[in-house]
Amino acid sequence: MFAGAWARLPDLPAASGSQVWLVGRGEALARFLSRDALRADARPTLDALRGLGLRVRLLSGDLPEVVAGVASELGVERASGGATPAGKTEAVRMMQAEGA
Repeated sequence: MFAGAWARLPDLPAASGSQVWLVGRGEALARFLSRDALRADARPTLDALRGLGLRVRLLSGDLPEVVAGVASELGVERASGGATPAGKTEAVRMMQAEGA
């Protein structure tokens, strides 16, 4: 239905953030990009945890592409997105069983 309108707007990498479209009368009028800023102390905090010998993993309900982008910025090698609350609980249980 909006294929022509989508074609006129440039692609944005999924890791850039969440996209919201404004549509009126069958026409895409605008696209907004929303992204949370990383805290200034995020990287140093993770580096300090690594310095203590801890392994860092990012587990989030956000889009996998967004999580991958944040993980890359923070130097986190193990990251998963799209996790449900139950999935997060299960992941923590599995890590605990592995001795994490």
